[in-house]
Amino acid sequence: MPAISQQYYLRGEVKDEAGNPLQNVTILSHRTGYVYKSGGMGSFGIISANRIDTFTFSLDGYKKEKDIRCCGQLSDRKIETGTTK
Repeated sequence: MPAISQQYYLRGEVKDEAGNPLQNVTILSHRTGYVYKSGGMGSFGIISANRIDTFTFSLDGYKKEKDIRCCGQLSDRKIETGTTK
């Protein structure tokens, strides 16, 4: 019988400094190299076989947020990104 691997669900929202949701933010998983995008309300959900991962969040016109570390226990984490201007 094959071993059942555990999966973790990481979810959150990406917002600007004023608290407005940011859509189409690129979310790069450093562990897997997979790229995800935030939805229309800035929300994202990532299923991972790893409990801990590091992500980079980027969107044109905003500074990159690097090395955001998340684990399967964290949910609804809000990551605010400031403008580059």
